[in-house]
Amino acid sequence: MGNSKARAVYEANLPDNFRRPQTDSTLEAFIRAKYEQKKYIAKEWVEPPPPKPAFDIEEELRKEKEKKRHKNRTFPTPGSALEVQVRQPSAPSQLNCCDNNCYKC
Repeated sequence: MGNSKARAVYEANLPDNFRRPQTDSTLEAFIRAKYEQKKYIAKEWVEPPPPKPAFDIEEELRKEKEKKRHKNRTFPTPGSALEVQVRQPSAPSQLNCCDNNCYKC
C-alpha cells in the first residue's frame, strides 16, 4: 500500500482543523493513535489478507518428492524379467489354435 492509499485509509476521520504534530513526543503519540489504536481509520475499510509467500516450503517439498519418485521409476529393458513378449502371427492362413495362445491345446 502506498502513502496516498495509507493516508486515505488511516487518516480518513481526521478532524478538518487538524494540524500535524511538530514535536517528537506529540508526533509519536499521533502515530501510535493512528496505527496502533486506529483512531482515525476509515470505518468501511477491511484489512486485506496477507499475501501468499513467494516461497512455499510445503509445495517445494511436494515437488521434490514427486521429482524423486519419477526419477526412481524403473522401466523394463530388453531382456529383463519385466519385458513383455508379444508374439505376432505370421500370416492369417498359417494360424492354428496354438499360434493364437488360446490355451485349448
